[in-house]
Amino acid sequence: METHNDYVQSTLTFLMSQILSTHPDENTSHPPGSSQYNSNPPPNIRPPKLQLAFFEGPGPLDWLFQAKQYFAFYHIPPEQRISMVVFHMKGEALSWFKWLHKKNLITDWTSFTRALELRFGPSTYTNHQT
Repeated sequence: METHNDYVQSTLTFLMSQILSTHPDENTSHPPGSSQYNSNPPPNIRPPKLQLAFFEGPGPLDWLFQAKQYFAFYHIPPEQRISMVVFHMKGEALSWFKWLHKKNLITDWTSFTRALELRFGPSTYTNHQT
């Protein structure tokens, strides 16, 4: 029996030396939750594929908010936003955009957002006669 125990002990010692030589940073025991278990970087997580909704006219402030978030998420600079936004418009909004573009009235993202708010946003007119 003693010979068997010696054999098991020597086998365990050999296996431990093999493990420690393969993973030298595991020479000391680390309790769960310590930096030993958190040292690996998290796996590469792909960001979600986001779509910017089409704008047809109603809800311009909500759409502009979503567009701003979309462009920020994908790091799209303001000078490229105008060329992209045309692909996210349809109906009355697209007709309006084409008219602005034909008349060269779209100069930058800021002027476009102001024009969009004026054209499709809530009216600031107050009827004092009612």
